[in-house]
Amino acid sequence: GGGKMLSNSEVVVCQDKYIKMGDIKVGDYVIGKNGKPTKVLQKTPHGKKDIYELVLHDGRAVKCGLEHQWEVFDGNNKRILTTEDLINCGLTYTHSKNGGKTFRFKIENNLPVEYNEKKLSIDPYLVGVLLGDGTLTTLTPKIASSDMFILNQVEDILGKEYEIKHDTSTTNNHTIVCKKEFRYDYNVHGGNPLTEKIRILGLNKKCSEKFIPEIYKLGSVEQRLSLLQGLLDTDGSINIEGSIEFTNTNEKLVDDLIEVARSLGIQCRKGVDNRSKSLHSIKGHSCYRSKTFRAYLRTDLPVFRLPRKKERIRPMKRRNWVAIVDIKKMDYQEECSCIMVDNDDHTYLTRDFVVTHNSYWSSALILHNFLFDGAYDYETYLENK
Repeated sequence: GGGKMLSNSEVVVCQDKYIKMGDIKVGDYVIGKNGKPTKVLQKTPHGKKDIYELVLHDGRAVKCGLEHQWEVFDGNNKRILTTEDLINCGLTYTHSKNGGKTFRFKIENNLPVEYNEKKLSIDPYLVGVLLGDGTLTTLTPKIASSDMFILNQVEDILGKEYEIKHDTSTTNNHTIVCKKEFRYDYNVHGGNPLTEKIRILGLNKKCSEKFIPEIYKLGSVEQRLSLLQGLLDTDGSINIEGSIEFTNTNEKLVDDLIEVARSLGIQCRKGVDNRSKSLHSIKGHSCYRSKTFRAYLRTDLPVFRLPRKKERIRPMKRRNWVAIVDIKKMDYQEECSCIMVDNDDHTYLTRDFVVTHNSYWSSALILHNFLFDGAYDYETYLENK
């Protein structure tokens, strides 16, 4: 068999949670490249090994052993290569005409991860809108938007119990008011159930402290896409070429959005605007610019609901993959393990939804484990195959 190892501290994407490689057990369900759960059939510890960090073009990085396998594209040819193979082959090649260099190997991105649907107290699109344009620290939640489409979407989601009122003392602030006949408690948070739900989720935070609750990051494909639509309808933009960007001064919120986007198989990378503390003008008022974080997305999924943004989404012209740009040997060793999974392409998702390859095992070794170690149910193996 071939023992291909990840660091025990590396994260593996499982059904509705993340588990460190060191804590994975036979019988656990991890997520394959196709987004579906797949059973762990075998796990083998390898002791302390030299650690290498494989770095992708979008900034993601995975810690692994020299023998760990990767499913890569070399041009349009799919190959299964170890970390050592990649180093020996060289990660770049030079064009004969212009002398420019191109990254040779690419890893295909995952399909949307199929987590189970969650019971959510607030509609995910509304959560996205509130995180993007909402004020959540007041007794009555507010939305700063002049876009009637978004306001109508929110009103439709909330139903007859609520109404959205324009704060006439401001340009575009709207309060989400619970109608008097539906208020359940005049002594708690002004009797607004939405305010109470926001508080229970821990979202009654100022802008710099906003985040996406864990249960929303682990919602179904439809729930996560709705959440993303709310965030991008408010704080997102798309140009005429179809390039999508989410901008915010809250790094945690940007990181959370990137996690959700990658769980949907969306190409995504993070950028930082370093023009912090520079003076600029907003509506005639001089103020200092805050440090800004950006998420750049490339997808043809319907990540907007807002028609004027949605109509700019363009079909993907290139394969949904990301280049390997570096492999670095770390200056330490770490306990490592390998697993074998029960799917046709033998892939699973590790940290940040990076697609990686499992170990391979001979039938003789599986039989050996069954007879002598009791580590594997051979009848189940035969039945599955």
